[in-house]
Formats: sequence, structure tokens, C-alpha cells
Amino acid sequence: MIFRLFLALLSLTAATALAQDWVEIVLSGSEGQYHNASSQLGASEGWEVTEASQKYSTANLVDWDFSTTWAEGDPGDGTGQTVWIAIPRDCRTFNIFSGYGKSRDLYLKNNRPKRIKLSCYAGVSPPGYVTEIARCFRALKYPGDFYFDLKDTFGLQSFPFPAAYQDLEDLLHKVQAGSRPIDSLTPDPSCLILRLDIAEVYRGTKWNDACISEVFFGSIYVADDSRPGYAGAKNIRVDPKNEGRILANLPGKKNVVIYSDPGYVLGLAEISASLRWATVMRMDAGPGAGRRQTEWLLLDIPNGKVVNREFEKATGISLDGPFFLVTKGGRLILDVSSIEITLY
Repeated sequence: MIFRLFLALLSLTAATALAQDWVEIVLSGSEGQYHNASSQLGASEGWEVTEASQKYSTANLVDWDFSTTWAEGDPGDGTGQTVWIAIPRDCRTFNIFSGYGKSRDLYLKNNRPKRIKLSCYAGVSPPGYVTEIARCFRALKYPGDFYFDLKDTFGLQSFPFPAAYQDLEDLLHKVQAGSRPIDSLTPDPSCLILRLDIAEVYRGTKWNDACISEVFFGSIYVADDSRPGYAGAKNIRVDPKNEGRILANLPGKKNVVIYSDPGYVLGLAEISASLRWATVMRMDAGPGAGRRQTEWLLLDIPNGKVVNREFEKATGISLDGPFFLVTKGGRLILDVSSIEITLY
């Protein structure tokens, strides 16, 4: 009976109202990357996975790639459409690439959200509330809704997360306490969930589908790979003739300056195995005894850009002191004072 009821839920919207302010939220994906939407361009009947459905899937919202996108499939301009995404429990920031991020041309041709409403939920998935393709969560809503006005800009936009972390934790504990697991040693799966509603859009020049390319929170940092100026950089090193420059060999070119900081002495602390990231020490090069101050920089190698400011805004973590590149479980981690941020 539960299975049949669950399949019926899948064919409807992502959330349905229950008694006493509880809702049921149906999400695809796996733990930590749950997602769903009220509609999807190219979606097939019965949630069948096809090439067309994958191209504009909500999975593209959480794939750490700005060049892929979710596109809504409603006949209108996207206003009123909803996406649901699991959020980390230590959430500090909300980051969104609004619009189709594959190219500026596609960005302008499609609709992109102009004003959005965010709501937060804490949910638990009781026994039997799961199928091969989705999981259902019984959830309570965090009080209040939060509106954000987005710029019409081809790039990432970052905001402090609007809901208080401890209040979200308290709500999750309340939801967990109301769950009755069959095996008391195995708690039912639970998570915090973000609901994003499109309230208004910027109109595209060609198509009427609203797109969102990526949504992520303060536990990861995703770099913009749309226009890398130094793709394929190898043999990254400080210029021995000018310690304020970092050189690399590019396909067909050698000794290319990928980063320059006049007036400073640079030192490469670490370079990731993928040659994607480097940690750099920057010291004053002026006259006087000793080098007075050492700053630490995070260098995006393919873009030849120090991203400290963007990183801090996207993660809510300051890069004031030493930080280190660490590999864990196949992921590249930036360890900042024992706070771990996954780099993509």
C-alpha cells in the first residue's frame, strides 16, 4: 500500500500537504545530493530516464558544473516553478548560477530567475518511503520565507544563508524525535531541504524556458571554467628571474606568465595533482631587513586568478592564515583552520 501511495506521489508535485503542517517531499538522487522540481524540460512519463530528461535534469543543479543546467518544462515563462535541494547542516551561504551557464549566448537566449523565494524544511524518510528512483521525506517547514533579487549577470551570485543554523538544527532534531525507526540502532535518513520558487524572470531573446545551472552552499567551492585562459597548464613554477610571477607551460607554448603580482615575492606552497589549484605564499619585496608579512592565496590555475575574495563570499570562510590542500575519498579538500571545503 505504501509503495503504491509513493508511486502516486511521484506522479504529482514534489510536495503535498499533510495534517498539522507536515508535508511530504519527494526527492531523487542520493544522500547529500537530493533534488527535484515541479517540472523539467524534456521529462518523460513515469520518471523514465532518457537522454532528453538527463540533459535538463535537476541533477545538473548539484553536479558542480556551470555548463549544465536545469530547465523547467512548464508552458509559461518559469514563474511559479519550484526546485527542491538537500542542504548541508553546516550551511553558511547560498550560491546560485542563475540562467544557462554553458555560454553567454545560451544565457541570453533563455529565461533566468530575477526574483526567487527560499524556504527551508527539515525532513525524515520513514521505512517504506523509498523506491529505486526516489525517496520521500516527511518534513516540517522552518518559519518564514526569504526573497532574493538576482542580478542579470553571467556568473555566480553568493549570499549569506538566511536561516539561522541553530534553529535549523533544532527543527531537524524535532523531526527526528517524531520518527519511530523499526531498528532503533539505525536512524531513519533525515536532511535539511531547500525549496526555491521562481517569483520573476528575466526574459530570454529566443526561448521561454527558465534555467538554473548550479546551486551550492558553504561546504564546497565551484570555480568558473567557462573561459579558462590557461587550460592545460603544466610545470607550474615561480619565475626564477622575477619572483613576483608564476610561469607555466601551455600546449604549444612555454614559460607563459599565468599570474603576476608586482612588488611581492611569491612562493608556491602546494599544487593539486589535477593542476587545478595551487596555494601561494605572498611576501613583501620592499627594502628592509626581512620580509615582514606573509599572505596566503588560493590560485585558480586554468584561469590564472587568485580567488580569495570569491571563495570567502561563496563559503563564508575567511582565508586569513595558512591553508592546505588535502585529498580525502577522492575529493580535493581545502583545509582552513580545520574547516574542510571541497574544491571543484
